[in-house]
Amino acid sequence: MKVKTRKQGNSLMITIPSSFEVPESTEYIPVMDENGIISFKHQAIEAVKDIFDVM
Repeated sequence: MKVKTRKQGNSLMITIPSSFEVPESTEYIPVMDENGIISFKHQAIEAVKDIFDVM
């Protein structure tokens, strides 16, 4: 499956297919690695990682 960026205001948007069943208003943290690969980490997963870093 291919998705395409589109401009909305000063941002670029990428559509998430509805088959992924991502609820509306779900928060993600965008990350780009050294190879230019873009990933979106779910905000709740990052919060759990932060808790374990404190322990």
